[in-house]
Amino acid sequence: MSTNSIEIKVLEAPPIAKRRGGVPVVMGVIEVGTIFGRFIIPHRDSRRGVGYQRPVQMVRVRRLASELKADNADLPTTVLLNIRSFNATTDLVRRESSTYLKTAADFYVVDGQHRIEALAYLYEEDPKRWASYPLSFVCMLGADEDEEMNQFYIVNSTAKSVKTDLAFDLLAQQGLNPDVLADHEAKGTDWKIRTQNLTRRLSDEAPTWQGRVRFPGEPKADTTISNSGLATSLRPVIDHKFFDIQSEANKVQIINAYWEGIARVLPAAFEFGGDEEYGIQKQTGAVVLHKVFDTVLEIIREQRLATNDPKSYEQVMRIPLEDLEGTNNDGESVAGADFWVAGSKGAAGAFTSGAGQRALIAVLRRNLKEEHARVTQGK
Repeated sequence: MSTNSIEIKVLEAPPIAKRRGGVPVVMGVIEVGTIFGRFIIPHRDSRRGVGYQRPVQMVRVRRLASELKADNADLPTTVLLNIRSFNATTDLVRRESSTYLKTAADFYVVDGQHRIEALAYLYEEDPKRWASYPLSFVCMLGADEDEEMNQFYIVNSTAKSVKTDLAFDLLAQQGLNPDVLADHEAKGTDWKIRTQNLTRRLSDEAPTWQGRVRFPGEPKADTTISNSGLATSLRPVIDHKFFDIQSEANKVQIINAYWEGIARVLPAAFEFGGDEEYGIQKQTGAVVLHKVFDTVLEIIREQRLATNDPKSYEQVMRIPLEDLEGTNNDGESVAGADFWVAGSKGAAGAFTSGAGQRALIAVLRRNLKEEHARVTQGK
């Protein structure tokens, strides 16, 4: 953090976040030499639930720096900044007809990290040339990290794209605020917050999903699905009335029991790091198996089995899963765990499209209902 106070001429803009009392905003131009060494980029740490920016991509930084250095590019658009430790009495000075931002605080970069990093890169290389380079900015005054995150999400999910996994992760973080959650409930988008929160808990607490879910900024390693992929697949699960009224702890226990039951039927499909790679916990498998969850749960309840016991799901799903059969790229018939082998040796790869997933869901539902009818008639 810099200890030297700076003074920049600014224009006052309308405040934002009025539902939270209003956050003052100013606009201006700051020289690269002035902002250098006094900006912070709050990178996302999903595990700790702090920050919101993706790791900087140095390829983009160097490419932009090269274009700026060659005078092939300009930076006409503003970056969005924030001063968290803002004092309205001392940090915004009005003299005659002008307003000045006077502060020793650091600027948090809400949007525009690659532009600022490119200019910092050039400044370090040639301070004399780049010290006076003007950077247009909009700056919030006194917003907290939650508001920064909210503005980052708005900018990157409307004005330009942001990867879905980061959008879901940030949305769930914002959902901790009751006002934000209420807004999404009114819009009908609260399911994203609910499924992302469930995804986080499954990744942390459910043995069947620990180490399988990839959050923003994390390496692929042995993970099988992104957080947004799993969260999206869980939407039909949370819509089930019985499931919806359960406590959050029970929800995790039920979903884990469901997948533990599946793993008991097809243990080979859950072995990672071996000769075969399986796709049952990848996108298609998660979407299909969560879509038939409502049928499985109703059968379990009708047969008066425990909804939080893996043995219940193993019993109900054994025959339907073992009888699931398809043809691989070699024209061979594969079933059981072999159905879920990734690539040409398995058959699940033929069902990755929306139409394919619907067809696979229909087959599984039919298998489940036929087995249920057999069991109940046998009684």
